[in-house]
Amino acid sequence: MAFHPAKCTTVHMTRRRTTLPYEYQLHGQKLQEVTQAKYLGVTLTKDLKWNTHIANITTKANRALGFARRNIKLSNKKVKAAAYKALVRPILEYASPVWDPHTAEDSASLEKVQRRAARWVSHRFRQTSSVNNMLEDLVWPTLESRRRRARLTTFYKVHHDLVAVKSNHAPKPSPPKCTTRQIHALSYEIPHSRTAYRQKTFFPRTIPEWNRLPVETATAPSLASFQQLVRQASVKSIEEENLGSLNFSLDLDPETNILTVHIIQARNLVPRDFSGTADPYVKVSLLPDQRSASAQSKTHRKTVNPVFDEEFIFELKDSGMARAVLEILVFDYDQFSQDECIGCVKTPLRSLDLSEHLEMWKGIQAYEKDTDKDRDVGDVMFSLSYLPSAERLTVVVVKARNLKHPETSKDTSLDPYVKVAVMAGSKKAKKKKTATWHNTNNPVWNEALVFNLARDQLHAISLEVSVFHDNKLGNDERLGKVRLSSESSGEEKAHWQDVVRERSASARWHKLT
Repeated sequence: MAFHPAKCTTVHMTRRRTTLPYEYQLHGQKLQEVTQAKYLGVTLTKDLKWNTHIANITTKANRALGFARRNIKLSNKKVKAAAYKALVRPILEYASPVWDPHTAEDSASLEKVQRRAARWVSHRFRQTSSVNNMLEDLVWPTLESRRRRARLTTFYKVHHDLVAVKSNHAPKPSPPKCTTRQIHALSYEIPHSRTAYRQKTFFPRTIPEWNRLPVETATAPSLASFQQLVRQASVKSIEEENLGSLNFSLDLDPETNILTVHIIQARNLVPRDFSGTADPYVKVSLLPDQRSASAQSKTHRKTVNPVFDEEFIFELKDSGMARAVLEILVFDYDQFSQDECIGCVKTPLRSLDLSEHLEMWKGIQAYEKDTDKDRDVGDVMFSLSYLPSAERLTVVVVKARNLKHPETSKDTSLDPYVKVAVMAGSKKAKKKKTATWHNTNNPVWNEALVFNLARDQLHAISLEVSVFHDNKLGNDERLGKVRLSSESSGEEKAHWQDVVRERSASARWHKLT
């Protein structure tokens, strides 16, 4: 079969800044050079990035969602959900193991389509309505977790030779010296990656997740059973909100009712900012009676794989054994502000056999602290402005009023300061702080904090303004915070929209929560 030169193009794919020009010819005719091309439905660009493809499929999915909304107006929730799953979601997931994004911006643009669909299916369009609650009611997992399942399914096919992979590109088996419930014999060697871009491609990204699969999942006899196990467990040993895993052991002395908790190590902790490392430590307590008597480990510097090797002793009451819960909180030490909780492990003791030494690995889950949403801790005033020509976001922290400590009913004097953080998802991309005022509940700062941000980043990031009390005897305590983004509601959303629309700066009061 002959190719027509007018219907053929060339794409020079490289990430180098300088390239050698070369002209390709077919039948004596020069082929047109383009910056991107679509191959089997996937848009490939010359810089090997996926943002163009993701922009294309989100646009197409939004059009399909609009078509469904125009033609399915009076149907019930079940019909609308089926329409979304049949017409919209396949567009967002086609060939996802190839282009699964690793940046928060690209991942968020995909999730926005599903969140918009959840509002339509649930018929709840108020700004105060929680989309997260809608997704839980619909039992829709995030698209990110579904893409992770698709990558694991594809790797299962590679492992069992159900798809063709050239020998020079195939991963190399690397069985461990000994196998446990957490380490199975079907492990593979993780390919070496010189660049972060290479590290986020299919094999370097999927093999660590495959190696951490439970034994019964990795050794599933068929593709259908493997998919079923992954779907049922949501790959909890891998996911756990991607916050890492904790290794610890328990010993109970039946005569004295003394429980010894040995915190051994943690693996693959997720840092709370973009430094790539953390300064982790743990707090151990028994709920519900001994939260105030929590014990704390030493802080380990600049590591996401700390080895603690510390023991903590608790006395169990005979009547409290049935309802006792072991809580282990993993924190990231912050020298300049309040330490951030990476996540937690909660284990009900009644579900364990403590008649002998027990060692286990547990996934670290996100920690949600019980808070009173109606508490009044004060207000903060600040203005926002964005200068497109300089790509600069300016936050002017003006003042605060009626500041109160959230755990103290008395109007004690505080030493407040403000920290402003640019957030990409749950991680801090940039942060700056004001000076500290002493012995006041109504400080006046009038300080400008400047952040360099590209114009297209405004839609992907959020701004977190936090007021802290400078505690000279320990860690600084956060009094409250305000978060502004396109997903916010009320006054916060209106203020953020003014920034995106490049309107003149105006100072506004915001309630701290």
